Amino acid sequence: MSVGKKYEVSQLGEFPQNFLIKSFLPQLEILKRADVFITHAGFNSVNEALYFGVPMLALPQVNDQHKTAKRLVSMQLGITESIKELSPEVLRSKTEALIMDRKIKENCMRISREMRNLTKFEYTIRKLEKLVDTWKERK
Repeated sequence: MSVGKKYEVSQLGEFPQNFLIKSFLPQLEILKRADVFITHAGFNSVNEALYFGVPMLALPQVNDQHKTAKRLVSMQLGITESIKELSPEVLRSKTEALIMDRKIKENCMRISREMRNLTKFEYTIRKLEKLVDTWKERK
């Protein structure tokens, strides 16, 4: 869990030994290996998780995060929970439910493939445009 720069990890008290809590964690590296992503449902984080095909447990806090979380649920890409209703038991049960939900995982992997293919497509277009520009310059 990344707590940012506003909090000291020591402020959180004790936590289970299997938790890693730091002020910063390399999110993209973690998402490459993650089975589930517990997120505030910020748009950038959601896009990064989808790129890697990771189902999400959205715990929205402010602004557009609530709408993003609802959209994740409607598209079967994750589930959501109110941060006010969160308890260790709810966190565990929701996380376990996500790990077991094959439909959500399949949907996330489908979106991941689409995103990766789009990236390759855009790269191909840029290369072709560069070739055309080079060809025009030679004429």
